[in-house]
Amino acid sequence: MDCRYCNIFEGKELHRKADMLLYDSPNFAVFPTIGPLVEGWVLIAPKEHTPSMRSYYSNEDFRRLVNLTRDRLYRKYKKPIIIFEHGANKFGSPTSCGTDHAHLHMLPFHGSLLNDMCQEFTVQECRATDLKELVKSEEYLYYCDLSDEDFDQANGYIHILPSSISKYFRKLLATKLEIFEQHDYLEFPNLEVAQKTYDGLLPLFREV
Repeated sequence: MDCRYCNIFEGKELHRKADMLLYDSPNFAVFPTIGPLVEGWVLIAPKEHTPSMRSYYSNEDFRRLVNLTRDRLYRKYKKPIIIFEHGANKFGSPTSCGTDHAHLHMLPFHGSLLNDMCQEFTVQECRATDLKELVKSEEYLYYCDLSDEDFDQANGYIHILPSSISKYFRKLLATKLEIFEQHDYLEFPNLEVAQKTYDGLLPLFREV
């Protein structure tokens, strides 16, 4: 099995700083994403090799790490934070966007993707702790505008997918930023932006 995230957890740094951990806990880690469309785009991933985050949203350590990451992102970039997941339910699903390892996206962004999502899909409002019960074994899209409240109290939104979909939120972001051609992270890895993210956030995570 060749999994980029599992390799990162083992200390293999194929993409240099883009593959280095910003924060490490026994079960989760924070690190830059490749193909970032904005500086400050990071991932939170479980160390367990699993296709979906659905089982982790009710995990206290995971929710604490989301709040910690939100605080560091806001301190550095002074922008609202958006969160999303392309929730696959099996390895090899196109919904996982080519990465067969569960991960949550977090990034600073002046704006929201919620209206765009609502115009295209039927969405259901939910707390993160209720997500697993709501999606059951279905694939899903999860989105949250995270402001000052704790992640436990934030209102998120899910859409249950009738069929697999790839890179949905990346395409929305790229469209809003008027750089749609860069939505594919394999064609546009933007490693220099990922490395700036690492350099900018590492001092803040070292305070923990």
